Amino acid sequence: MITYKGGRAYAHYADLEEYRAGMWKRVSDESERARYLTEAVALLANIGEFEAAMRRALAEWPISCEVAFTNPSLNRPVWLAHAGAALTRGIPEEFMRLGYWELDAGGRERADEAAIRCAKEWAPVSRQRSLF
Repeated sequence: MITYKGGRAYAHYADLEEYRAGMWKRVSDESERARYLTEAVALLANIGEFEAAMRRALAEWPISCEVAFTNPSLNRPVWLAHAGAALTRGIPEEFMRLGYWELDAGGRERADEAAIRCAKEWAPVSRQRSLF
């Protein structure tokens, strides 16, 4: 259930799709960490797959998107990149942050541009306003 206060959406963490998908999962096993990092770099480097993952998050995670995109202090494109990775590959957000810095400058720029493009496609469930 989503509630609104001051134009911002709120929900209990257990209602957030990102929580159920393991976006905030902590990983301590070194071989699992290495696997997630490799997967994150591969996803970020494949712009077509990366964009498709983010668009799936926009379509399939209405509660998490509403809460995230109405938070004025959140970096929406970065959150969406993490959401797409968690949804499509089960990659926790920590590894997307780490993987981003494994890319060269051109790869980071392409990933940033893709995330910004996809974030602009978000339409609020509340239809109260667009943030872009």
